[in-house]
Amino acid sequence: MRVRTVTLLVMLAGLVLPGSVAIAQSSPEIPETPVLPESSDDPALLRAIAEYFAGVVMPGDELIVGELPESLSPGLFPMPSDTRILGSVVRGGGNAQGEVTSEQPPYAQVMLTSELAPEAIQAFYEEQLLSAGWQTNQARPFAWVFRQDNPLTLQHPDPAEFLHSNFCSSADDVLVRIQALELQPDQSTVVRLDISPNAANAIEAACSDIVLPALPTLHLPNDVEIFSYSTGGGDGSLHTEANIVASTTPEALLSHLAEQFDQAGWIPAERGDDAVQSWGSWTVESEQGETWQSMLSVVQVPGDSGTYVLRARAERQADE
Repeated sequence: MRVRTVTLLVMLAGLVLPGSVAIAQSSPEIPETPVLPESSDDPALLRAIAEYFAGVVMPGDELIVGELPESLSPGLFPMPSDTRILGSVVRGGGNAQGEVTSEQPPYAQVMLTSELAPEAIQAFYEEQLLSAGWQTNQARPFAWVFRQDNPLTLQHPDPAEFLHSNFCSSADDVLVRIQALELQPDQSTVVRLDISPNAANAIEAACSDIVLPALPTLHLPNDVEIFSYSTGGGDGSLHTEANIVASTTPEALLSHLAEQFDQAGWIPAERGDDAVQSWGSWTVESEQGETWQSMLSVVQVPGDSGTYVLRARAERQADE
């Protein structure tokens, strides 16, 4: 899988394809490795890039190929001089049931390549953004996601393998998460920027000195297919979500993940299930004596017995 991914990345990096495609409806199917057509104007090429590289699966998402979003020009956000822009995705706030909601403000994900090493990418952004008055907290990586031990793919890489850091602009209420990964030696570094506007609530969790309790690893069985994931937080909380395809039951998935809560020292509080979902909750006390509660749910997507939405949330409890 790694070799096929790198080959496609090299092919894509040689293309400059201005334009965008909005995904109004999209089925949550795992795309096969796309065969890129010869014509750069072929809509099939845009969809292949969207589904394989960006994981565009929600209504309202927009893929912009070879360019930045209009709201993010190179003059507004620094980039290494040799940057090649693969594309951007503007997430429109859709959910797994095919509905566009206004609960989640749109945010952008930008995919770049650079000849700089991942460490040099991190150093570049640290110098540029900190000198411009941004804050960061690299001591506590912000990467609580559902993951697997199988080889990395560009579509759903394991953030634990990235060099990653958060940068926050309190003045502008903007949170930027920067991830850099060298897929193979002597290959270009892949850089992903997650840019969240109106992120005042998330800035505390991402760039403050809040110390988190030990978190479960959220490893999934290797026969599970992840086709999108997200992570975030704010004001003493973390949350993560993944859309998966699995040939198992909600109860079995919950049991698999519940073992990891136990291993991390969390105490079970309650657990339940019905025809389409299973859920559980746990509590733990951090080293600072703060009580945290976590909720985990496995929800079967209506009409598709093999597709699930996984959600996990950890919250610091208020003092009584």
